[in-house]
Amino acid sequence: MISRNETSAVRAVGPAMAVPPGRIPPHNIDAEMSLLGSMLLDRDAIANIIPVIGPDDSHYFYRPDHEQLFVALIDMYDANRQIDLVTVQDELKRQEMLERVGGVGYLVS
Repeated sequence: MISRNETSAVRAVGPAMAVPPGRIPPHNIDAEMSLLGSMLLDRDAIANIIPVIGPDDSHYFYRPDHEQLFVALIDMYDANRQIDLVTVQDELKRQEMLERVGGVGYLVS
C-alpha cells in the first residue's frame, strides 16, 4: 500500500495503474511480440486490436521499440497502406526507426 507521502513519487504507467519508483511495472514481452506479430501477419488483426489498444494507447507497451513499431503499424493501417514485412521495413527506414526497433532480424523473429 502506498502512503499519502509516497503518492507524489508514484509514476503513472496507464490510466488505472501506478508503479512506485524503482519498481518494474507488470509486463509480458512475449505478449507484446505476439500482438505485434499478429498485426504484421494479418491486417484484420489490426481492426480487432484497435478497439482494445487504440492509437493513443501505445504507452502501454513496456519496450519502447514495441511502442514505436505499434505506432508505425497503426499509422500504416490508418493510411490504408499494405502491411507486410517489406512495406513495414520501408516505412521504418523512412522514419529512421528500423534499427531502433531491432532491424529486419527482429521483424522476422
